[in-house]
Amino acid sequence: MAENITNKDYITITDTKVMVGGKETTEYRGENIANVEFLPNYLKDIQKVVKREYGIAPTEMHVLASKTTGNYAMSGTPSAKHGKNAWVRFMLANGLQTPWVFNSSYSSASGCAGDCAAACGDLVQNAPAFRSGLFGFVADAIKQKSMNNKITDQDCIKITADGVTVDGKSATTYRGEKIRWLKDLSGDFKDIQKIVESEYGAAPIAMRVMSSETMGECAKPGNPSPKPGKNAWAQFVFANGIETPWVFRDSYSSASDCAGGCAGYCGRGVQRYSGFRSGVFGSVADKIKQKSMNNKITDQDCIKITADGVTVDGKSATTYRGEKIRWLKDLSGDFKDIQKIVESEYGAAPIAMRVMSSETMGECAKPGNPSPKPGKNAWAQFVFANGTKTPWVFSYSYSSASDCAVYCAGYCGGIVRNNSAFRSGVFGSVADAIKPVVQVKPKVVNRSGDVTTMEIDFGKQKLQFQINARSLLKSNGK
Repeated sequence: MAENITNKDYITITDTKVMVGGKETTEYRGENIANVEFLPNYLKDIQKVVKREYGIAPTEMHVLASKTTGNYAMSGTPSAKHGKNAWVRFMLANGLQTPWVFNSSYSSASGCAGDCAAACGDLVQNAPAFRSGLFGFVADAIKQKSMNNKITDQDCIKITADGVTVDGKSATTYRGEKIRWLKDLSGDFKDIQKIVESEYGAAPIAMRVMSSETMGECAKPGNPSPKPGKNAWAQFVFANGIETPWVFRDSYSSASDCAGGCAGYCGRGVQRYSGFRSGVFGSVADKIKQKSMNNKITDQDCIKITADGVTVDGKSATTYRGEKIRWLKDLSGDFKDIQKIVESEYGAAPIAMRVMSSETMGECAKPGNPSPKPGKNAWAQFVFANGTKTPWVFSYSYSSASDCAVYCAGYCGGIVRNNSAFRSGVFGSVADAIKPVVQVKPKVVNRSGDVTTMEIDFGKQKLQFQINARSLLKSNGK
């Protein structure tokens, strides 16, 4: 199991060298390591991507050829014994490590030993869903202590269509400096609302601008300190509660100059430059859309699986998107297993599972807004008897749209059955809504004259109360 794995069993890649067992090497499991001279550069590229997405860079990449197979982008406990299955994990700068995550199976153990490091490195660089499998489950833990959580309305200028405030109060100054272009800021913000709604489907309700001691890279997210400085940062808030990351705009010659000019300058940056807008809104694009594509998804667009059968557009089906549905005879039985698991974990069983192949990619186990247009990306949604629907949650990307149409139903069902983290992504946000209402009935435990003692059993505790029949009759005028 994973706990018995030592550094002699896997390849360790740092930003300067490749090792097995703590010694630099070009071989692993008796095979030459493919692209060994480039692997440290792979890690450097991965460090940049992960630092941008999760706030901290990995220090080491570990790749293991194991006899244990797994589910793509899902964590597991591989054996140290040599095999044809590639697994990968990362060490973080704060000492934390990700779980082992499965990549793929090779045709032979020797092929896996030679190619797994380069293949895993390339995959982590280029596949957001796979990175989510690695870093998503420990996202909160791996983030450096972000100053974002300590930023309050005292620390920034807040601009809305109605005015400009600091710490909730109408303001003309910030950090002791007069706010320049004050009379134009709300009007400029209204223009920003129109632009952002046209590009991303929803208008922000507020813009927050801050001068900070922290420098960054223009149009890139970061973790600015709320301490005053000469560096301008901006953030936007939406009606559904979503906040964009703080994004760096520019550095001024002084902190006072930044305090006076940052609001107008950041606003113009968002108004005039699509590249800057992409840096601000790109990472939350799916979340901020008000008009979700979900509303346009019909039974024509997806496979519907119930305990009684499989349908497309309300009719019993063996094909989807022109392709034969794989594992058809098992799908309803698998769904019954899902019903038992979900009921035991969340208190209610779904009545249907909807699976769709879409042109929209997402992050594994994360909700999103998939398009109903056919594509190679698999999404799943569940329906409950009380009318509650889970969000559409991304599962996996296939090599082609036809493959996705064939396999998506079986794969999505399998991952829901076998992976609790994926179930959390599907059902977590609607957990309270799907719980059945518990009905309790009082029972008579004693009668004495006009007084009846009743009891309600809530399981962990019991409630007793008394009813006086004579008082009830008097209150009714009898």
